[in-house]
Amino acid sequence: MIRMEKVNKIYSLGNERLHVLKDISFTVEAGDFIAILGPSGSGKSTLMNILGCMDTMDSGTFQFEDREVGGCNAQELSWIRNQKIGFVFQKFNLIPQYTALQNIIMPLLLQGMTRSEAISKAAEYIKLVGLTDRVHHKPKELSGGQQQRVAIARALVTEPSLLLADEPTGSLDSATGREILALFHNLNSRGHTIIVISHDHQVAEQSKRILSLFDGKLVS
Repeated sequence: MIRMEKVNKIYSLGNERLHVLKDISFTVEAGDFIAILGPSGSGKSTLMNILGCMDTMDSGTFQFEDREVGGCNAQELSWIRNQKIGFVFQKFNLIPQYTALQNIIMPLLLQGMTRSEAISKAAEYIKLVGLTDRVHHKPKELSGGQQQRVAIARALVTEPSLLLADEPTGSLDSATGREILALFHNLNSRGHTIIVISHDHQVAEQSKRILSLFDGKLVS
């Protein structure tokens, strides 16, 4: 599904060159549940941005479902982001004036689906994340765990090939974090491919496979 070979990323800061990713190589198969583990400054956020087609590499190859991402223009990268990848972030990134339901169906409306069609399709994912009785509440009326469930349903509703989660339990207490990880296990058992980016060993240990990143290099 995903193959990276000798991917490098270098940022120029004045006269200084910062080599953030160094010859990154790994594969992801459909149905995988992978954690990319690393401390702050290890390059994991940059790697996530490249995986999510939000940034580009400077050298190497990156294949996503047999498409060579390195050769894509901005419009093609946008299409991959919108059609193939569901994003879950630490800060939830919900629209505060919208209800949970309105937040969840927003990606479908942006794809041109009618509101009634979007609501019908969203119902499956609302039930899956356990929010049937909270769909008409706004984010401020929801707990942190409930807000993250809204964000997960929003990420899944377009039926992406990949769920990419950046520190998904970082803003949650430990008990709620365990509930979200249990939800990820449930999603993975249903066939969803998941990559979690984290600095937390306990989070990473819930995955099927851990890729450890240190100083821009994969060390395991």
